[in-house]
Amino acid sequence: MTNKANRQVCDVDIRDLKTKEPFMYFDTANTTTQSLTGESVNAMARGAKRISFQNPLDGTATIVAQIMPIKFYAMMSNGEIESDGIYADKKVIKCETAGELTVPAGTVTDSVFVYPTDEFANDELLIKGTVSGTKFTAAELTVGEEFEVGYIVKRTGGVAKVSFNNKKAP
Repeated sequence: MTNKANRQVCDVDIRDLKTKEPFMYFDTANTTTQSLTGESVNAMARGAKRISFQNPLDGTATIVAQIMPIKFYAMMSNGEIESDGIYADKKVIKCETAGELTVPAGTVTDSVFVYPTDEFANDELLIKGTVSGTKFTAAELTVGEEFEVGYIVKRTGGVAKVSFNNKKAP
């Protein structure tokens, strides 16, 4: 059994102001704060304030939560949630066939780096070999031995990715 807890303070309901359509809803916010300010500008007549004009309200809303939906991060970027992506991974893989290791499907071919156990990223002990499909081949690989393998995986489904950069500012 896994123990999980979160204080529920506020239900966050963000909507499109024009259509009233819900954009995002979550009820796991720990704290929320709003700060609104507005100033009046006065027209003067003979040194006295005659007419007051209200400037538009300025404000900040702050949401603090331990759990955020991916749409929240998309809202801070350009609103796009991509369904493909790449990420780095590292696993200990046991050699089942002499001279080869099986790497996960989706591994980018030129991104596989193999090291003896507990020597990951030690350039002097890098095991050089070739990759074809899901097989890494090198003469130094012996059956029953475990190796630390670092690689980049490309996924084209089952991924929710939001990018933050200068070109995707809201």
